[in-house]
Amino acid sequence: MLPSPPVGRRRSERARNSDADASAATPSTSSGDPRARRTRERLHAALLALLREQPFESITVRDLSARADVNRATFYLHYRDKEDLVTRVFHDALDALARQAPTEPMSRENAEQALVGWFEHAAAYPDLYHLAIGRNDSANFLTQVRAHVERIIVRDAGAADAAPDQVPALMFGRYLASACLGVLGWWLEERMPYPPAQMGPWLLTLLERSHGGDAFGAPARSTSRR
Repeated sequence: MLPSPPVGRRRSERARNSDADASAATPSTSSGDPRARRTRERLHAALLALLREQPFESITVRDLSARADVNRATFYLHYRDKEDLVTRVFHDALDALARQAPTEPMSRENAEQALVGWFEHAAAYPDLYHLAIGRNDSANFLTQVRAHVERIIVRDAGAADAAPDQVPALMFGRYLASACLGVLGWWLEERMPYPPAQMGPWLLTLLERSHGGDAFGAPARSTSRR
């Protein structure tokens, strides 16, 4: 019969075994862990599904967990609260939008394509965009949306070079972003009465006419009628 290990050693072994059991029972929140990724995907899908059924304010963590078929403890392993979840979901959507942006220098043609893609993206995630840019006091997503749009306009689209004389580029970017978000908000409120393929060119024409030139650096296309 082997002698029993010292008490301290037995406790240490029990602690290690307990930690190992907890680790096995708890999915890693690492972005590379397949279980964690699947859990986040289920929670993201649950949020988008629930947004189609009820206002964000009435959705609870219990609702999200039940719809995603995870327990609340698992939810809190990944997100602080439902606001954290919706922020992450929206960031993912914005990342997908950014990947669609043209990589070549911005011209009127690909600016138009980018705006069409933006409306298509909003049409694919209408509930999320309603939450982000609608009249909602429970979460300040509009600031994040505007900042992202400003970054695309000023840095990626080259609007800084198209700013009118003596107008700061950042101010011009804020103006363009606010105009874009205002039109997008109207379009969503009106239940998308026109297709993205029309909205993109129309919005670009409005941006051009508002300051007498192309918002993206090239000469504006003539809009005179004969």
